[in-house]
Parts: sequence; C-alpha cells; structure tokens
Amino acid sequence: MAVTTKPGSMLLLEELFEHEDPRFFGEIVAFRQAPETTKHGQGKHTWELPKKRGPFAPTRLGAFGEKWARDSRPWARQMLLRWIDETAGAAPGQRPLVKHVFKAAEAARDAELIAAFLVAFDRLFRYSLKRSTRWDWRTSEQREIAVLKRVKTPGTDPLRAPTFSSHTRAHLRRRALRFFREMGREDPAAFRRWIFDALARYEDAHVGKPEDLVASWSLMQLLHHGSDAIALSSRGGTIVHGRSLKDLRPAPLHAEAWRDLDALLSLLVRARSLYVRRQVAMWIEQEMKGELESVSIAMLRPLLACPHADVVELASRLFANARGIESLSMSEWDALLALDHPSLTATLATSMRAHVSPSRVDLATCARWACASAAPIAELGLAWARDKGVKDAAALEIALPITQAPVGTVRAPSLEWLMPLVIGLGEPRHLRDLLDSRFDDVRARALDVLAGTERFRDEPELWAALAETPYPDARERLITHLEARSSTLAPQSLRHVWATTLLAVHRGSRAKRSALTQIATRIAQGEQEADALLPLLAITLRSVREAERRGAIVALVRAAIASPALRDAVRAHVPSLVIE
Repeated sequence: MAVTTKPGSMLLLEELFEHEDPRFFGEIVAFRQAPETTKHGQGKHTWELPKKRGPFAPTRLGAFGEKWARDSRPWARQMLLRWIDETAGAAPGQRPLVKHVFKAAEAARDAELIAAFLVAFDRLFRYSLKRSTRWDWRTSEQREIAVLKRVKTPGTDPLRAPTFSSHTRAHLRRRALRFFREMGREDPAAFRRWIFDALARYEDAHVGKPEDLVASWSLMQLLHHGSDAIALSSRGGTIVHGRSLKDLRPAPLHAEAWRDLDALLSLLVRARSLYVRRQVAMWIEQEMKGELESVSIAMLRPLLACPHADVVELASRLFANARGIESLSMSEWDALLALDHPSLTATLATSMRAHVSPSRVDLATCARWACASAAPIAELGLAWARDKGVKDAAALEIALPITQAPVGTVRAPSLEWLMPLVIGLGEPRHLRDLLDSRFDDVRARALDVLAGTERFRDEPELWAALAETPYPDARERLITHLEARSSTLAPQSLRHVWATTLLAVHRGSRAKRSALTQIATRIAQGEQEADALLPLLAITLRSVREAERRGAIVALVRAAIASPALRDAVRAHVPSLVIE
C-alpha cells in the first residue's frame, strides 16, 4: 500500500485515540513526526539543520506506539491490527512507531501482533520480473531469459528516505519468524494456533505473482522449510537450479505441530490466499490420509459453505464417505442442495440416491429440486417426481413448474410426461402459464395443444394471454388461429367478438377503433356478457391512443353509473378506470 505521510499533531492524534474517534486511523496512517532541528549562525544569517540523533532515538511517536500496543480496548486492538496489515513498515516517517510497537509485542509475548507483523514484513521485499539477454557460449547465440530484480528501497537517512533499509527489513522478518520458531519447540499447540492465524492473513494480492511469492521469505519458511526445490537462507530464498515453483511441495516448519485436522480444515476456510489453501490441502491429503477416512459431516459442513471453489472441491471429494451422512435430516439435505456448487452437485445427487428414500420427499420438494440450475439435482428431482405420479389437478399444479426447468435434459422429458396430463386434467390457466413460458420448446408444445385440443381452442382466456405476449412466435400463431376461427364462428357469438377484436389489435388503428366501439356497445347492452368482455376491453384500451379511447370510455361509464353490478365488474377487470 503506497502511503503519503505528512507532519501531524501528536496532541490531535492522542485526543482522537483516547475518544475512539473514527478519524484516528486516517490520521495515524498519514502521520509523520516532524524532524527535530537545531539553529546555526547568528543574527540574520541563521539556518536550521536536522538534529544529529539516531533514527530510533526516543520520540513521542515511539512512546505512543508502546502505549497503543499495551491498550486492552477492543477498538484499539482492531485499529492496531488494521494498521499493521495495511501500512506497517511501508509508511515513510513511521519507523519509530513500527519499532516500538513490535518491541512491545515481543516483550508482552503477544503472538497475535507478531503474527500480523510477520505477514506485513514479508511485503517489505518486492521483486519485479525483467527480461534480459544472456550469451550462450555453447550455441554462440544470445538468448532471452527472465530475471528477478529486487525493487530498490530508499537509503537509511531518516529525513530524505524515512523508511527501513533492506538490511533492517530482512532483520525484522527474521526476528518475527524467530519468535514462532522458538514457540514451536516450546509449545506446539500455541505455535499451530498463531502460525495458522498468520497464514490466513496472506492474500492473493500479495502472493499472487511468482515474483511476490519468492519475495515472501516467511511464507516460504512456514510452508517449504524442508523442501529440496528452494534454498532458504537468512536473507532470502532461491529456487534450486533445474527446479521451478511448480516443484514446490508442502514441507512445513515444525511439521508435527501441524497434525490437527480440525485446525487445518478451519485454516482452509479462513485462508485468503489460493496458494496457501492449495499447499495446506496438498499436505492434508498427503500426510493425513487416515484421519480423512473418518472425517465427519460436521467437520465438512463449513468447507461446503466456503466461498472458495478449491475448498468446496476438496470437501466434495470427502463427502461421499463422511461419517454421519446416513443420518442427515431432509432439512439438512435441502440446505446442502441450496449451495449449488458445480463440483458438489453431482456428489450430492449420488449420495442422496444411496442414502435417502424417495418416500421421505413430497412432490412439491421434488418439483423444486427439478427446477434447480444444476443438472444432477434437477434430474434427481424429475425422476422422483415421476415415480410419485400425478393423479389429479392439484398434483398437476404442483408438478407443472418442472416444465419451466432451466436444465434442457429435464425440461424436454417433463413436457412429454406432463402435456398429456394438461390435456386430460388441466384447466385453461395451466395452459396459459405454458404459453407465457420463456423457453421456445415449451411455448411450441403449448401452442400445439391450444390448436389441437377442442376445449382449449376457442377459450377467450388463452387468446387474451397470447394477445399481449412479448414472443413473436406466439403472436403469429394467435393471428393465424384467429383468422381461421373467426370465419367459422357465428357473427353475434361472444367468441366471434373476441376473435375480431384481437385481430384488430394486431392490424391497424381504424380496425382498433371499430372493435373498441363494438365492445363498449355490447357491454352497455348486456350485463350478462360483461365479465367475459371487460378483460378484452382492457387489452384494446391499452392498444389505442388517448383520443381514440374517449368514446368507448364515455359509453362504458354511462352504463356503469346506471348499473351497480356493471360498476363492480369494471372495477374488477379494468382497475385503471376509476368510476366515482
């Protein structure tokens, strides 16, 4: 993190700190204590020079750092950890603060702070990958190679370059790691806890590139201390000649202290870095095979809900043989299915076929699973729904959403299964839902049923649904159907009015005005047809201009004022038309 600092007021900083002011963090990040100077010369000829003192001499900023490290308030600890994560060691002019906080943490044996410093100090060294040419004496040619160049750091002058020198940076990270190296010999459980906390703090932004990975000396020591592919010295690490980063295998520091499966699985969930998660997972599968064979569902559940795909993949490989899978309740299975992870769904479907009896699942749950976006789960839901069968209209209404399943391998067989049931048991509203489907194949089958089934063919409710459909294929089929049917219907019949009106809506404005007048007159003359014609009137009113609506609205309002029953029907079917 690049930070621009400025001279600030210690009085203001301490005041914000005491009152837990939200502005404190921004102030401390940008704070740089002004250098002390001494005056030289006499009279008008005076000048100031920096006072000669070591960069780590006692200062008010350093004293504040010790106070901050000892403060037990949760807010102060949160601010301190955040400051270490974001700026420690990299902010110009804050060397005294880093030094005194770090030494106070060492004196107090504060493993949490030192773990945060260990990760932060790893970021003080950065490399850049440069292209360079080398002369190959064997072939007498120049060849291009990639070379790691250390990003230069400023010098040691506290005024012109107020950041740590490269020697000091190397010393700081060695000192932080030494604390945990000694802890591993004295207290392996504490070592495991705090080293795992440090590993969880690494992020892909800091170790996502190969050059940044090599620069992270402490991380290499923790994960690859015993590896033969990297040579680790006190000042850095170098890949062994003839080897590469892909040859790195987990060989952790104090490996025996790592043997705690619960802690390792928790680290997988918490770790922010993909590299750390991969190395930890590789070590678990290599060194703890026996423990993995007896892993329980309770241990895998946090991994299954983890947002990291690599962790879920590991958990899905262990899921089928996990202890307790046979005793999961249906609500627990349902919660697992809701995770909807690509690498998990096939395992879940296979495990459910082996451990769950279809009799434990009702038709509504099967239909919901069949509408899942994951093919294995959707196919399982369809298979179990077909086994249960559909015997009446109520069951048909529960199963019918399967025809809208997003998975094509489920939608096609569900249409073959449910369409004959719609013809035999269904109502017009069931077919209307299929006519409004967003899937072309569903609409095509529904349109075929509409044209080929006698009781649906002349149903005005279905014509009204198609009249305002956004799908061109459905509108074209409607117009073709109405043109054929209007010539066979009696001119005074109700269905003839519907057919001619809907055709007018799809033709021109002159035909629309004529159809609108015809409907309004027919409603005013006969209240018994109002419930059938008012939905048609609403469709037609929406398709004409405002000036063309007036005559029909006036006629309708007059009739509604004269008939309370008609007024109630207008309110129900044309809510946009308010009659006081």
